[in-house]
Amino acid sequence: MNYLKKYGAASLLLTASLFSCEEKEVIDAATPSIEETVPSNVISQLSKFGYDTDNIPVYAHTMDGHEGYVVENDIFLTTEQVNNLPKSTLLSGVNDAPEAEQYRTINLVESLPRTLTVYLDPNFGNGFGQAFDEALRRYNAEGLRLSFRRVNTSRADIRFFSFNQPPRNGSITLGISGGFPTRGNPANTIQINVNPAALNGQTIQGMATIMAHEIGHAIGFRHTDFFDRSLSCGGRRNNEGQAGVGAIQISGTPSGTDRGSFMQACAGGNGTNRPFSRFDRIALDATY
Repeated sequence: MNYLKKYGAASLLLTASLFSCEEKEVIDAATPSIEETVPSNVISQLSKFGYDTDNIPVYAHTMDGHEGYVVENDIFLTTEQVNNLPKSTLLSGVNDAPEAEQYRTINLVESLPRTLTVYLDPNFGNGFGQAFDEALRRYNAEGLRLSFRRVNTSRADIRFFSFNQPPRNGSITLGISGGFPTRGNPANTIQINVNPAALNGQTIQGMATIMAHEIGHAIGFRHTDFFDRSLSCGGRRNNEGQAGVGAIQISGTPSGTDRGSFMQACAGGNGTNRPFSRFDRIALDATY
């Protein structure tokens, strides 16, 4: 999830009260490796499978000791995953200019009903802990066949760690998901940006939205506006395309833009709270 940064005195005060202690507790081992130049063959491969590599910069990153790349601002793909993107992934129910509905990937979490364990690294401070609990509460309140339980061991189904990355090209990445489900399991790792610029103006409810958004990717949801990121990000129209994982329209979600969706590609500003919209709930219920 990415947004164009706006600063203000009031937001600086709010950040100090909620997240100032956490800014000092960045996990060095989780800090990403960033390179300005991505090999041309990687760019070509990503572009071939539908990722927007012209309007949205791709950059090198390290997660869980695996080298790879961040694409579409908040999805991490290992080098192996980039080299083995599926040769054909159809956009079921989607034409070249779709309306705005909720979308999911081809692969989902399986073996339902199921409770996923979720871990928050203790180096995150109290403000993050409250946001984390709120994000899980939002999912569990929906009565899905997929539920979430906080645990204190890193041997969890989904794990949250921090990284520290300043703004890039006028915007800043707030969170990164370690991809989408594979082999019936969720993506295992999510990273939250604790750079002061990312926390400027942040609220507990806004951070809960970011965390819920990245969990959404981890369990198989695409951006609601994947076909035109300008709807939430501004700028010119650009389409995230197949992305090697498909974009299947979820039954019961409407035509027209759901600007309240927690799975919009970009936040409306730091601290923006997007609890599940009516149509997010329909999508969650239909999927899980």
